[in-house]
Amino acid sequence: MSLNLYAGSDLLPNSTFNIFPFIGGGIAVFSPRDSRGRQVFKDGIPQPNFDYHIIPGLCLDWFFNELWSASLMGEYVLTNSQYYAGRVDNNTTKDSFMRVSLQIRYYFFDPAFISKMLDAQRDRTKRSK
Repeated sequence: MSLNLYAGSDLLPNSTFNIFPFIGGGIAVFSPRDSRGRQVFKDGIPQPNFDYHIIPGLCLDWFFNELWSASLMGEYVLTNSQYYAGRVDNNTTKDSFMRVSLQIRYYFFDPAFISKMLDAQRDRTKRSK
C-alpha cells in the first residue's frame, strides 16, 4: 500500500494536448520478502516494512473537451529500500523501478467556473479590507 503526493506544471495549459512534468513523494507499507517469499531478517531483526520514495515523471494529457481527458503517465520511482525486488542476498543498492499508466480523467469544474469562483473570492477579499 502506498500514498503519494505530486506537484506538476502544465507546459501547454490552453492546448488540446498538454505535457506536464511532475515530481512526487510518498510512503509505502509493505512486507519485505526474499526471492523465496520468506520474511527478510538481518542479524535476527525483521527488516522495516515502511519506506519512502521520490517520483519524477512526465504526463501527456489529451483533452476530448473541457471536462474529459486521456493521460499517459510515466514515473520513475526511487525507493529508499533494497527489498522491493526480492533480491536481498548481499544487495545493498536501493531499488528503483518505472511504471506507466493510462488514465481517463474527469474534471468536476470547467475553466469558466474556476475563473468565476476565483473572481468572486478576490472581490470578497477586497470588500473585507
